[in-house]
Amino acid sequence: MLATGGGTSDKTIHFWNTSTGARINLIETESQISSLNWGCTKGTGYEVVATHGYPSNSISLFHYPTLQKTGEITHAHDSRILNGCLSPDSTTLATVAGDENLKFWSLFDTYKQSGNDEAELASNDTKHIKKLMNIR
Repeated sequence: MLATGGGTSDKTIHFWNTSTGARINLIETESQISSLNWGCTKGTGYEVVATHGYPSNSISLFHYPTLQKTGEITHAHDSRILNGCLSPDSTTLATVAGDENLKFWSLFDTYKQSGNDEAELASNDTKHIKKLMNIR
């Protein structure tokens, strides 16, 4: 499985079968895709973490394989996000943007820290995403 993202005119996340080369699925978004990362959460499984450029400058989370959006931060930066990198434990996302800011975001921490089902089911809002700090 390979996930790729489209630019300013495509605005689509594509999922590919790496054995056959066939596209398996896609997610149409409202902004260009600047990075894609695979995250794994306790209880919900895999999530695709996408960062976006114009016009939203946002961070989006999509559950895999349902492709449902589980969270979003719109206008995460004042200008387009150029890249995002997920930490090895999938808890922190670092983003850098054209506004010359490097930001760190805590992802999935309610899943990691909580043992109850309520926190795991709270994936339909952005409570499990929070900004850690700015450098600049």
